[in-house]
Amino acid sequence: MDGTLPIVANLRKRGINILGGCKVCGLEEEETLMHAVRSCPKVEEVWRAAHYNLGGQQQSIEAWLQQQLEQQDRDLRGRFVALLWCIWKRRNKAVWEDKTQEASSVVNMADGMIVRWKEAQKATAGAAAGLQRGGQQNGTRTGAPRDKWEAPEEGIIKINVDGATNQAAGLRAWGWIARDHQGEFIKARGVSHRAEWTVEETEALGIRDALSGALAEGWNRVIIESDALSVVRGITRREGGSYLQLVLDDIFSIVESKSDFEVSFCKRSANHVAHTLAKAHVSSPDHVKEYVEVPDCIYSRLAHDTLI
Repeated sequence: MDGTLPIVANLRKRGINILGGCKVCGLEEEETLMHAVRSCPKVEEVWRAAHYNLGGQQQSIEAWLQQQLEQQDRDLRGRFVALLWCIWKRRNKAVWEDKTQEASSVVNMADGMIVRWKEAQKATAGAAAGLQRGGQQNGTRTGAPRDKWEAPEEGIIKINVDGATNQAAGLRAWGWIARDHQGEFIKARGVSHRAEWTVEETEALGIRDALSGALAEGWNRVIIESDALSVVRGITRREGGSYLQLVLDDIFSIVESKSDFEVSFCKRSANHVAHTLAKAHVSSPDHVKEYVEVPDCIYSRLAHDTLI
């Protein structure tokens, strides 16, 4: 878990220059996930304001989360997850937008989210969040997908991303490939982990990884394409406390902070190169590989996209 979230320590490993440590409390040491959601002094203020007993320090973030979830009933577990989500959201605003938020506001936001979630469960139908303008919502686009891959406009880099699952081996993977306006290969990356993420979580993690890669490369105008429609639509939804929603919130924060970043839906037929790359990585556990030359596994499919 600690290795996949975009905390300062992990962003630095990816080559993204985030100065300082924790942007919430000003700690100059390297930010860890435990610090970001548990031991940061500003985060402890939130837990105290919410009247939560955090218990003693644990050796790992996983042990602490397990302890908290096991000792609470269903309603308290829901509130705990909502608070985690809002703490993480505040942290993202501090990192990407240089904005601060008081502990009481974080608690109120979490409690309000629980109320809205309960109201939503009673509704007979839902609608996608966000203001819709010709199929585009706050940096995401879901309308009129094409059947084949198309090169972006000059000056824009298009990154196609897809996830893959090996249920029998307990492996999850994703792959992304970046191309320019002429369809020329720029870079690709394949990642696999032994994990129990859902299909949607894996797809979302792939999108977030592609965005992190774009930031690391210093690309300013980027289109991310994914064939996971529910994930692309979910980026603009601002409710829920699941792990998926935490990842989607990270994606939203990055796209919102970069006016020329966009996440779009595409059909599987327009995403077969990324799909092939993801499938090639789903057989090897905990494997990360970056490509500066075209991988053999996608060479013919890449050529096919360029010719049609």
